[in-house]
Amino acid sequence: MEGLKIKSDENIRGAEILNTIENRCFASSIHCSYYSCLQYMAYVIKVKKLISGTLKEEQNLRKKGSHEIIRNIFEIYYAKNIDHKNFLEYKEWIGQLEQNRIESDYWEQKIEQPLANKSLDLAKRILSQIKKIK
Repeated sequence: MEGLKIKSDENIRGAEILNTIENRCFASSIHCSYYSCLQYMAYVIKVKKLISGTLKEEQNLRKKGSHEIIRNIFEIYYAKNIDHKNFLEYKEWIGQLEQNRIESDYWEQKIEQPLANKSLDLAKRILSQIKKIK
C-alpha cells in the first residue's frame, strides 16, 4: 500500500533534481510534479478504501481515464474533509498544474525553468495541503 506514497515522494524529489540549471529537464520536472500529486491521491484512495476494487476495475466500470477517476474519487472525499476555502485553493492549484503538465507533455513550445518552478511550487503546495487530511 505504501508503494504509491513512495512513488509520490520519488517524483517530487525527481522534479526538484530535474528542475536545475545543470540538468535543464524542465518538461520532465513538470511531469514529475504532476504525477507526484496524482500518485498521492491514489495512495489516499487505497488507504481510505474509497473504492471496493482496484483503480483498473473502476476505470473499466466508469469508462473513463485513470487520471479523471483518481481526481474525482479523491476530490469527493477531500471536499468532505477540509474547509471550503482550502478546497477551492486546491482545485485552482491542481487545475493549473494539470494544464502545465499537458503543455509540457504535448505542446510544441519549449519549456523553460519559470514554468517548471511554478509547477514544482504548485505540487508542493498541493501535497502539503492534502497530506494534512486524516
